[in-house]
Amino acid sequence: MLGVRHRQVFSAPGASVGTMRRKRRVAAGLALLAFGGLPAFALPATAGDALSSAGVRLAAVAVGAGSQDIRRSVDLAGDQPLATYVTARTASGAMLMRTRQGYWLPWSGRAEELSDTGTAVKNGALEFKILKEELTAASLPVTVTVGYRTAAGLKFGTFEIIAK
Repeated sequence: MLGVRHRQVFSAPGASVGTMRRKRRVAAGLALLAFGGLPAFALPATAGDALSSAGVRLAAVAVGAGSQDIRRSVDLAGDQPLATYVTARTASGAMLMRTRQGYWLPWSGRAEELSDTGTAVKNGALEFKILKEELTAASLPVTVTVGYRTAAGLKFGTFEIIAK
């Protein structure tokens, strides 16, 4: 199961109204995926495909028992990300977000709690670190959403971590 290694409360004191609106839009897009899956119009994607503002369905990752190191590479297609995000919905229904430090924290879906993972651009792509933990069959499936914000808006995709 995705374990919460650290608890922390995030807030945005003194944030501008524009910043809060952008965060709400980002959170709404990620919450839509985490709670309801991709909208019916989302496009299928294969590894290395670019994310889109409509969302893309990424190929599932099948894992066996034991410790896993799961990452997802995404081609930016020339985009310049301002922030990157990773959220997860566990088999038990818990909503989590990944922080810059690699911790999984409970996430309420509120924009002011969404944390930038700080994923660096390398060779025109982002490599999201999803998790490096032991997973049990009982903790699967886990639905993961990866995304990034540009000046034009949020782009995202979702995939499942499933048992082999």
